[in-house]
Amino acid sequence: MNRKNRAGQSKGTLALIMVTAACCAALLSGCADGDAFAATPVKLHIDGTDVSVPYVAIINSRKVSLDEYRYYFLNAKYTMDGGDESYWDDDANGTKLRQLKAQALQALEETFAVESLADELNLCLTEEEQSQIDKDVKNQIAALGGLAEYGQALYENYLTDELYRYLWKTNFYCEKLWAYYFTSEGPYFEPNADGALTDDELDEHYRIKFKAVIAEAVDNLSVELAPEYDLITVDSLT
Repeated sequence: MNRKNRAGQSKGTLALIMVTAACCAALLSGCADGDAFAATPVKLHIDGTDVSVPYVAIINSRKVSLDEYRYYFLNAKYTMDGGDESYWDDDANGTKLRQLKAQALQALEETFAVESLADELNLCLTEEEQSQIDKDVKNQIAALGGLAEYGQALYENYLTDELYRYLWKTNFYCEKLWAYYFTSEGPYFEPNADGALTDDELDEHYRIKFKAVIAEAVDNLSVELAPEYDLITVDSLT
C-alpha cells in the first residue's frame, strides 16, 4: 500500500503500520456488494472445517484476536508473494511460512510498542483527533454506499471497524512520538546548525533512531503465543 509523507513527520517509520491516508484510499477502492456490516469473526479453515480461535497471542496482557492478526499476516503475505499463490508451492519445509509469520508478528509487536510508548509518555488523542476518526468512518460509510459496503471494504482490506480505528490512533501516536523525540525540546533532537546534513539525511538519521526506539520497546513487550498460533498457515487464514 502507498504511504503519504507529511512535512515535518516521519517517513516510512515502521514496516507495516498503515498510514491513515493509505488506509482511507484502500477503503474507497473497495467493492460495494458486501453482506451485513455486523462482521462475523474470522475463523481458521483446517481440513475443510472452520475453526474458531479465541485469540492468537497475548501482548502486554491484551488478547490479540484472529481478526486483528489477519491484517498483519495477509499484508505480510502479499509483500512476500505479490499475489502469486504459486510462490508457496515449494515451501515443503515451511521456511517461507515461518518467515511470513515472523514478519507479521514483528509488525503486530511494533504497533503495540508504539501504543506502549505513547502510554508511558502520557500522549493521548485530543478530542479533535478522536472526532477526526469518527468523521472519517462516517465519510467512508457514506462514500461506499452504506454499512454493508463499508463492512465489505474493511474485510477485503483485512480490516475490522475496530482495527481500522485502532490504526488511525496508532498513526496519531506515531506522529506524537516523532514530535516528542525529535522536535527542538526532544531528547534526540540534533540542531544541525552548521548544515552538515541535508534535510533528507537528517530525516533518515531520525528515522533510523526512531526504529531503534521502537525496537527497544518491542523487546520490552510481554508476548505469549496461543496454542492455535501453530495452526495458522497460508491456506488456513484467508
